[in-house]
Amino acid sequence: MSRRIPGRRAARRTEPTAVAGDRGPVLALGLLAVTLCLVTLAGVVPTRVARSIAPVREPGEATTQLVCPGGGAGARLLVGDLAGTGGAIEVNGTEAELKSETAFAAPAGTGSPEVRAAGALADTVTAAVVGAGAGVGCAQPRATWWFSGAGASATHRSTLVLVNPRDGVATADVSVFGPDGPVTAPELRGVAIPAGKAVTFSLASLAPSAGDVSLRVRTARGLVVAGVLDRPSSGADAPQEWIPAQRAPAMRSWVAAVPQGPGKPALVVTNPGETATVARIKVGGPRGRFV
Repeated sequence: MSRRIPGRRAARRTEPTAVAGDRGPVLALGLLAVTLCLVTLAGVVPTRVARSIAPVREPGEATTQLVCPGGGAGARLLVGDLAGTGGAIEVNGTEAELKSETAFAAPAGTGSPEVRAAGALADTVTAAVVGAGAGVGCAQPRATWWFSGAGASATHRSTLVLVNPRDGVATADVSVFGPDGPVTAPELRGVAIPAGKAVTFSLASLAPSAGDVSLRVRTARGLVVAGVLDRPSSGADAPQEWIPAQRAPAMRSWVAAVPQGPGKPALVVTNPGETATVARIKVGGPRGRFV
């Protein structure tokens, strides 16, 4: 191995912003009762969360830290390079080589896998955990996270996972939005995530709600990686899936194509503001687009 990965770099804080206009920002996500579109490298391409390819830098000038909210028995960590050049990476503290135009694969384990890359590779590396019945993209720690379509009832249960991969305790507030407005959840305010640890929260226990809910995670101290593991139906053998994280609420949102499969697809639209808003929904299909 030619070089080690440099130290940590603080990620930018990202706060939700509203766009000027006479309608408020909303958050939308298309859901499928059993299947949510996630990413793999075996037939599906893993995606970086809120990250674009930046100009190439000199080696050692920049470092990227990608953290996955969870693994699982039988799951694999897949790492790829969007530029296809490859280079030195660090996986869970161990040096590895990402070869050009290939994917690096390793057992994900049961913790929170971590990938580090430096130099030009820091801008183009991507990672995901796949297998074990679910898949989830890995992301850089940040201050604000949004999720839509989670469950907080006995028949639709979701677990919130918060990972603090850095030194020092992180603190976060979790806001829950239900069909009737904000859901009171005092135990989700000011939660502490120890350095290098992950904590989990059962929404059904801490913020019970009869309908689908949306979440906002915002840190007061430190940066975290958040994930929501969803069980959309009751029963001990019901499948679990990771709900993809979303960008901040905006005047306009796009939802990727919803695949055909069992269950009834539903669109969840959330207004996290304090005033009512009007949303216009357009659906596009093989025969065109309609309102």
